[in-house]
Amino acid sequence: MRLHVRQIREYYRARKEDSVLEVGCNRGLLLDLLGRLGGPTYGVDVDHTVVDRAGQKGHTVCVCNAENLAFPDRSFDALFSIHTIEHVGDLSKAMGEFSRVLKPGGTLVLVYPYEPVVGITCVPFWSLSKNGNVHLRALKPRDVVGIIRERRLDLAPVHSRMYPVLTPNYVSVFRKRSG
Repeated sequence: MRLHVRQIREYYRARKEDSVLEVGCNRGLLLDLLGRLGGPTYGVDVDHTVVDRAGQKGHTVCVCNAENLAFPDRSFDALFSIHTIEHVGDLSKAMGEFSRVLKPGGTLVLVYPYEPVVGITCVPFWSLSKNGNVHLRALKPRDVVGIIRERRLDLAPVHSRMYPVLTPNYVSVFRKRSG
């Protein structure tokens, strides 16, 4: 996770008053780091076991899926989703939710694996999850941008690129248009 924080710092300049949401927060490792960058942090995950662990660390977290975020419109200055969107059933609906909860001018940072074959990067990690680590799709930045255009979401592409960590990853950054 710390390796992905370099990407976040490159594309997001946190201010102390910024509110941040992490979708797919797991046990709160990124929330630990995000809390040091700026203001209040919130996390959601579908697995109540990991949400409980993040809550025990003092994070504000809830069980929630990406397609139905339990927050009012325009709640967050930034939204991060690290290795989550490839697991989401209805990615189009999730992207709509990401846009809905972001404030105008807010930043969306998505990190997802480069996979020539769906799920190839999660095979070594299946044993780490009792629910299995199932990727539903292989994504490229053009796929994410295509959903945004098709849904006519108020998200403007800022940057997308591939970078290596343990395996190749994409980072895609969007800014919510003002107004």
